[in-house]
Amino acid sequence: MSDQRAHQSVLAAGNVLVRIDTVPDGVPIAPCVTQRKYKIEQSTGRLESKNGGVKSRHCVNGARLAAFREKMGLPPAATGQSNIVDDLVLKMFLADAAGRRRWLTKADIGNAYAKGVRSRDPGYMYMAKSIEEKDDDGTLMVYKLYTPLWGETEAGFEWDVELDRALTSMGWKQCEGVPAMYWHEQHGSDARVVKIVDDLLFSES
Repeated sequence: MSDQRAHQSVLAAGNVLVRIDTVPDGVPIAPCVTQRKYKIEQSTGRLESKNGGVKSRHCVNGARLAAFREKMGLPPAATGQSNIVDDLVLKMFLADAAGRRRWLTKADIGNAYAKGVRSRDPGYMYMAKSIEEKDDDGTLMVYKLYTPLWGETEAGFEWDVELDRALTSMGWKQCEGVPAMYWHEQHGSDARVVKIVDDLLFSES
């Protein structure tokens, strides 16, 4: 069940299933690796009752994809930088919030990487064996990726670009010298936010 929900998350982001025989020649199909996480109820120490306490995520196997690209004579995937807050800045952020008695709020952006904007041609990935699908004539189906996906070298950067665009469009300004922190002022109050990939921590007066 959790693998099927993870499959639906990949499709809901804007990716589709296509027949493997429609993949252009010379384009690698990435292997899929499935991450599974057990979720524990903090109050009871037991597995969460929701979804059986298991959460799955289907990802590109980046290491094997890189090996396939090399074997096919393709250039390595482009790399990019993601801005995340480091320990020192986070400690200063929390100390400032405590010293000024500010409110702290945490936000987690679900399915974050798939919300990024893919800056490359569409990619392809096999389905997990547990949910493998075939067309009516028995032809294997694979994902055609129109969004970034976990495990791709470029995905973190593409998501970071989209997160920056979203924050700045809402009036947040990047702090000078601290690219993983933003600030916002309105009606005499101010707020700060720091980011670690898809986790955001807000401090506000």
